[in-house]
Amino acid sequence: MPENDLEAALERLDRIIGTFENESDEAVRERVFELLESVDAVHRRLVWYVGERLYQERPELFERLLEDPVASVLFEMYGLISPARREGAPVQAAEKPVAFVGLGDLEASITPPLGWYEAAREDEVREGSLLTRDVEGERLILARAGGEIHVYRDLCPGTPMPLNAGVIRDGLLLCPWHDCRFDLRTGERTDREGEGLAGIPLAVRDGEVRVGLRVRTRSAA
Repeated sequence: MPENDLEAALERLDRIIGTFENESDEAVRERVFELLESVDAVHRRLVWYVGERLYQERPELFERLLEDPVASVLFEMYGLISPARREGAPVQAAEKPVAFVGLGDLEASITPPLGWYEAAREDEVREGSLLTRDVEGERLILARAGGEIHVYRDLCPGTPMPLNAGVIRDGLLLCPWHDCRFDLRTGERTDREGEGLAGIPLAVRDGEVRVGLRVRTRSAA
């Protein structure tokens, strides 16, 4: 594929992804991104396997492969080439390239898939009060504002301090530690410029509030 065709294809991909980022239906948006992440994980593992075999058995061929713009973009997209290699650091003929990333680092870089977990019953989340839950190791706060339920991480942004002892006034959450104020409907900070609350995807079905979390599988001891 010529380099200009490759750039056009990447731009088209960005546009398609952008349309789904603005999709109004949250359920559709989450399912599309879950699909993209699953396909990405498969592609990343395959690209890693091909590159690793060349890296181990034919280092000179691996280096020549990286001269191809398509192959180079794929390896760079998946984080398999070190910055030193991308900057054109020379490789000694007697040495294996130092650019290729190990499988452990690769697996650690892959975003865990989005899973859905029960957080509370719908009737437990009441207007004007916070509900705290620990879901798969994530501390969350649930609140109802304007009749709608919202879920955020139980952290004052930029600090390790929890928000579960905060007070709700007129749809605003007041941090008990710093007097920060956040709009519960949007998560945005309102008292001054600053980082907003970390929102969590949610779905309410059959009276149950479920939250979308990315939980990495725990390794066996």
